[in-house]
Amino acid sequence: MIFNHSMISDLKAAATAHSEHTITLVLLGVDEFDAFLREYGYPLGDQVLKHVESVCSEELDPLLLEPQSGGCFLVALPEEDSVAQIDLERVCHRIAGSRLRFTVDGQQIAHSMTISVGLSPLSSPQDLQSALNQVLWTYGEASGTGNVIRASKAPFSPSTPHSLSTKATLREALLAAPPDSPVSVIQFDIDDFSKVMEATGREQTDILLNHVGKILRDAFAESGTICDRRSDEFLVILPGIRAEDAAFEAEIIRRAVADSVEGALQGISLSIGVAAYPLNAVDGRSLLRKVREARYASRMAGGARVSVAEADQMVTKTSHFSKIQLKRLGSLAKRLERSEADLLREGLDAMLEVYDDGAPSSDAIVPDDQPEGIHSNIR
Repeated sequence: MIFNHSMISDLKAAATAHSEHTITLVLLGVDEFDAFLREYGYPLGDQVLKHVESVCSEELDPLLLEPQSGGCFLVALPEEDSVAQIDLERVCHRIAGSRLRFTVDGQQIAHSMTISVGLSPLSSPQDLQSALNQVLWTYGEASGTGNVIRASKAPFSPSTPHSLSTKATLREALLAAPPDSPVSVIQFDIDDFSKVMEATGREQTDILLNHVGKILRDAFAESGTICDRRSDEFLVILPGIRAEDAAFEAEIIRRAVADSVEGALQGISLSIGVAAYPLNAVDGRSLLRKVREARYASRMAGGARVSVAEADQMVTKTSHFSKIQLKRLGSLAKRLERSEADLLREGLDAMLEVYDDGAPSSDAIVPDDQPEGIHSNIR
């Protein structure tokens, strides 16, 4: 995402005019907006963006509200980030409570949406570029999970690899791969990261993340793409690399990190998962699921190891769900043109992530019985 010079000038002017107060920069975007455009087209996409812009104008009273690419908006708020976060939670609630109703090919469709938000303080006009980099980074973390607000006061470091769209990057790598050529992914996860942060503090964990990021960049800058998945997780995409070769490289990285950390961080270890297309998966979504499972296997085995994805061993679903649930599942799968098994795996992954991986709870999503905020008919 590239910010234009005119908008940067407006931001500098706003920061200068409010130099006695902290300004909070906000980057927010509609989750899965590209997929929405592919399914419903640009006219309806414009309706969604107009609604998001209207809600932001009403709830935030911004100094600046500028649309960006990919269904995003850059916002400048004349308040501390702690206050901005409260205001942004209201925006998230209103957006999640909205129901977009429209007609396609004679069929009535009600669509709900969520937004992800990243924010960063801007203390002076001289810090503008750093704040823009920081807000890009925090938004990247938020959008990787979806329906999340992320705020960070830590200084942005260009040595930390980051990506605003891991799914899009992986999809492009799979499309670009020659026939019968593998694409491997490696997921790196710092063991007991929350405990490390509690024991050593934010400054030390920032040093650790930058250190791991530098090792990954030095190792894979020419052979792959490095992405942030969350604050303590990194994903490496390796076109043309087999799973066994990727696992060998991952073990080298694991040992390099274990041997290089010192002082309060000594003893840090990585749990690593490896999966490959087409060996373990038929598309990007299932490939990410398989590499998560492999990483989880490493963690369950005590951490500090590399695990390679195994073939799925599925069990029948009929003994676990009611007939009504299965009927609704079948209807949803038909509408989305996806398999029932794929939807079930995706839903189970999301549930496990909430309860086991510490993902934000779903309380931020307004129930369907809340007032509906946007209506449209497009034929």
